[in-house]
Amino acid sequence: MNYNSINSGLPTNKSIIDPSIAYARTLVTVPFNNTITAFTLRFNPEHAYSITSGRYQPARLTLFEYYAQNKWNARKEPFWWSSIARKEATHLRSTVRGWMARKVRHAVTESLRKQGFRADGTRLDGMAGGEFYGTAQFTPEQPILKMPFTEVVKQMDVAVKVMMELRAKRLNAVAKANDKRSRWMDAKANKNRISVV
Repeated sequence: MNYNSINSGLPTNKSIIDPSIAYARTLVTVPFNNTITAFTLRFNPEHAYSITSGRYQPARLTLFEYYAQNKWNARKEPFWWSSIARKEATHLRSTVRGWMARKVRHAVTESLRKQGFRADGTRLDGMAGGEFYGTAQFTPEQPILKMPFTEVVKQMDVAVKVMMELRAKRLNAVAKANDKRSRWMDAKANKNRISVV
């Protein structure tokens, strides 16, 4: 069978990769200094693929990668998040890992609701702007098994506040960079105007 003929109908990597979506390695583990033990948080203030997204390095495009890429490009919600219990971290059965992940998911939605957001990051009051933006991946840890749900929500409240602070820092850094760039462009335009006169 000629595999080149199968892949010939697919677009090239460059034509479907959305440059505004970063790869999973840009998700940075947020250190909490042992204040949060129920889960590990990886966060990026911008949109990024999750570790389990099926979006691999763009070496050779397969049908599965093409399908996964189209799904990620079609996402419109401002906050991308997932809760996945990894087998390597917990060594537990899949039913227990699923229960741990659901416990974290419920805590995420509860903490976002307290801050005035829906699970997808949009505002509860329906107003545009001020949405919760970014990418988070929560990995449940062993202590969550014996932890009451109220304690998980308390820890998630701390995590959501930290994510909001990281996003605010990112926005401030972008605003400063844009301001610096606009001042540089204005100075360059003034210099060109003076040299013409």
